[in-house]
Amino acid sequence: MEWQRDLSVSNEQLGGIYQAQGNLDAALARYRASLNRMIPIRDADPANPSLQRFTSVTLEQIGDVLKAQGKLAEALEAYEDCLATAERLVKVDLGNLEWRRVLSVTYNKVGDVLTAQGKLDAALEAYRDGLGVAEWLAAKDAANTEWQRDLSVSHERIGTVLALQGKAEQALETYRNSLLIRERLAGTAPGNAQWQRDVALARSNIGDMLLAQGNADEALKLYEEGFAEAERLAEADPGNARGQRNLWLFHIKLGNAQRARANPAAARESYDDALAIAKRLAKLDPSNVDWQRDVAFSHGHVSIALEEQDKDAQALDGYRQARAIMARLKERSPNDPGLQSELAWLEERVAALEQPPAGEADPVAAPGEPQTPPPSEAAD
Repeated sequence: MEWQRDLSVSNEQLGGIYQAQGNLDAALARYRASLNRMIPIRDADPANPSLQRFTSVTLEQIGDVLKAQGKLAEALEAYEDCLATAERLVKVDLGNLEWRRVLSVTYNKVGDVLTAQGKLDAALEAYRDGLGVAEWLAAKDAANTEWQRDLSVSHERIGTVLALQGKAEQALETYRNSLLIRERLAGTAPGNAQWQRDVALARSNIGDMLLAQGNADEALKLYEEGFAEAERLAEADPGNARGQRNLWLFHIKLGNAQRARANPAAARESYDDALAIAKRLAKLDPSNVDWQRDVAFSHGHVSIALEEQDKDAQALDGYRQARAIMARLKERSPNDPGLQSELAWLEERVAALEQPPAGEADPVAAPGEPQTPPPSEAAD
């Protein structure tokens, strides 16, 4: 049993390395191998909390990979298994604060999948359940930085859903609550890369709300601050796929702010930079739906800027490339509402440029923006 457990741990650790490198198929295989070896050990000693904890973590990791691959129903099942384990153990040992923390984080994971499925009311309920646990823990020990960060993540998640529901003022207030916590943490440890990254992303969330309210200059300032931090972190660890994707995200946001300031040339430059990063990541792992989607998303935004520069032929080519990618992804995840709406938007743009209507064309509205930070990553 001890040797089996060692093999399980080794597989889990290898899975983490593969996941950080963006090799999701290899990561999933390792995580499942780890889980399959650990389950008999756990069942032979059901009173051992460390074995329960290990299997719940592995289930969470499997859910993360499945979500990144666009397998939302399977990801939700893995997260719900993890949540059930946490709920059961919290009831058995009410004083176990670590299990309460697992409960909070897993509620967020469940909410992430529900958000991706377009089930916003259910997602908001899951996030608020997670917030309740996070608030309880943070009040229990204000010096515990991990619990304080969890609290900021819960506020951020709720803000994301409120923004998607069109409740901009509520979302802005919630994002600011998240930023206050993160700035306080980052101020105590300027060398903590994770906390600096958190601050940058929190500021960009507020920038999104300001941009939606027409304040492009202030939004651009926040995006530039976030980009500088994301660039520094990406240069310090160029092999970290998460850092590269954060950099991609800020290029998109900078482009959006430049478009809002009626500067399509600058917007296109940012979108081109984003497209280059997205292509590099997508080449690393074709099974990663998020990264393939980022390529299509980037093509679409480059084409928007090209249209605004009256370069319709080049824009049409970009829209067609994006449409082809989205069509392939929709075949793999036919029930993903986000993919459906994005593909419909691309079909509309292709049709508009292939057969332009008589008279002046309407301004091009961009498709929905990606969530910030990527939900599968923020609570790690």
